[in-house]
Amino acid sequence: MSPILITLVLLAVAIILFATEKLPVDVVGLLLVVALVLTQILTVNEAVAGFGSDIIITIGGLFILVGGLTKTGLVDLIGRRMHRIAGDSQFVLTALIMATAALSASVLKNTTTTAMFLPVVLGLAAKAKDAALKTPDPVGVRRHTRRELHPYRDLDQPCGQRGDAALRL
Repeated sequence: MSPILITLVLLAVAIILFATEKLPVDVVGLLLVVALVLTQILTVNEAVAGFGSDIIITIGGLFILVGGLTKTGLVDLIGRRMHRIAGDSQFVLTALIMATAALSASVLKNTTTTAMFLPVVLGLAAKAKDAALKTPDPVGVRRHTRRELHPYRDLDQPCGQRGDAALRL
């Protein structure tokens, strides 16, 4: 069998395993590397070359750092204090998150700051009384109104006929 065909078969198997999530993603990735070595598509040196990359070391250290900060309760402490200071004010909460993240990013890498504040922001969103904050909106398309938003109501209606305030500009 040609190396291209073997690689394509392994890629298809990996995609199926990623999609079905029968195995964790990291296990599938490592099994794929082992399979490429066993089929002699890659040498052992080529297979482990990526683990010496600065980026891989940085990301690994980042996971350890954020895991330590979470285990010690520092991330939860930051979230509780921000929630106590901001109360129910979305504006104050947003300003606090921005200021704290900016302060953190001034001494840490941006990736570390993002990884550290992601659980904080998700925890704050879960505690929020505003329905717009509880529904993830990564694109930022939805407009906030004073009444409760119903993002999944009337989805079978054409966009112009929906009663959803979130879709009105």
